[in-house]
Amino acid sequence: MVILLTLLCLQVAVLSFSVAVVVAQSSTAQVQGGQVLPSSGDALDYTSYLEHHRKPVLHFLVLTWVELFNLDIWTLFFKGVPVDRYRVWVHPKDRHAFAEALPTTFNVTVVDEYYTDYCDNAKVMNHLLESALKGSQSSNDMFLFVSEDALPVKPFSAMYHRLAVRHVMSLFCIAPSAQWYDLGHSTFLVKAHQWMVLTKMDAIRTVKQWQRYASVSTLVKSIDDRLTFTPQYQEQNRSRLKGETCMEEWWFTPAIFGVHNASAAGLNPFNYPSDVEQGVCPMYVWWPDYDKNSQFKRGVPELTEEHTKGNQRLWSVPLDFIKGLRQSSFLFARKWSDRKGYNKISDSELTLTQAFSAFVF
Repeated sequence: MVILLTLLCLQVAVLSFSVAVVVAQSSTAQVQGGQVLPSSGDALDYTSYLEHHRKPVLHFLVLTWVELFNLDIWTLFFKGVPVDRYRVWVHPKDRHAFAEALPTTFNVTVVDEYYTDYCDNAKVMNHLLESALKGSQSSNDMFLFVSEDALPVKPFSAMYHRLAVRHVMSLFCIAPSAQWYDLGHSTFLVKAHQWMVLTKMDAIRTVKQWQRYASVSTLVKSIDDRLTFTPQYQEQNRSRLKGETCMEEWWFTPAIFGVHNASAAGLNPFNYPSDVEQGVCPMYVWWPDYDKNSQFKRGVPELTEEHTKGNQRLWSVPLDFIKGLRQSSFLFARKWSDRKGYNKISDSELTLTQAFSAFVF
C-alpha cells in the first residue's frame, strides 16, 4: 500500500512538472488569428514562419510580342478569383504596343523590356522569374511559364489545388534522350520544353545561376571543367541550340539538376536512354509527325492539318478536343490563332469562348 501511494505521488509530481513546462513554453508564444506563432526567442525565424504559412500564389509568367491572345477566355479563367491568389507578369517584345492592349479585367504587371532574339528567351525567362520572386511572399508559391498564344484548360480552382494546395514539385516536360546534347564523358545536357512550372526553391536557384553564369556553356563548365566546348561545339551551338531548337530548352535542367551523368546510375532525376518524354508536361502543343505518340496526349483527340490549316495554329477544332484537354493532365494548350473570330469549333455552333465556358471552366 505504501509503495502504491509513493508511485501515485511520483506520477502526480511528473504530471505537474510537465504542465508547468507546457505553460512556461506557451507563455512566450504569440497568438495571431487563432494560431500559436513562434516567439522571438525561438530558433525558428519569425519571417520564415510567416512566409511558409502565407497562402500560396500562382505566378503566371507570360512571354509575348504585343498582346495576350483570347483575352475573353483568360478573363473567364480569372473571374471571381481573389487577387491575392495569383499574379500575372508579362514581358512584351514591344512594351508600348502592349500598353494599348493591356488587360484591365485581371491583375497584370508588365516587367522591364529586355531585348531578345528568336529562340533566345532564357534571359527573359530568368528576368520574369526575378521580377516575380520580388513579389513573392510564400515559400509555396508556384511559377508558371505561359506563351502569348496559350489558353488554360483547367479551371483556376483545379489548377490552384493541384499546384499550390498539394505542394507538387516543379513540372518539366523532358524530351526523349535522342534529343539531348552529348557533352562527352558519358555526360549529357537534358532538353526540356520551355513551358514549365517551377517551385519557389527551383525558381530561386535558376535565377542565382543565371546571375552568376548567364550562358549554358559557362554553367556546364562550372559543373565539370573537363566539359570544354570546342570550336565544333560553337558551330553546333549556332545550329542546334539556336536553330533546330532553342536555348531556353537547355538552360533550366542543368541550372537546377546539373548535367546528366549516364555512368552515375541512380543519381540522376531522369532516365537514359529513353525514347519517350519524361516528367510532367504542363503545356499541350500540336507538332505534326513529332510527338503524336506522346504518352501525355492519351485521351486528347488527334488533330490533322485540316484543323490547323497547315500552319500548326489551332484554327478550327472539334468539341471533343476541348473536352479531351479538360480531362487530360495538361494545364495549358498553346498555338491558338491570333486572329479574332478565327478560332472555331468545327462540329458545333458554339464559339471557342462559349466552349471553354461550358466545358473547361
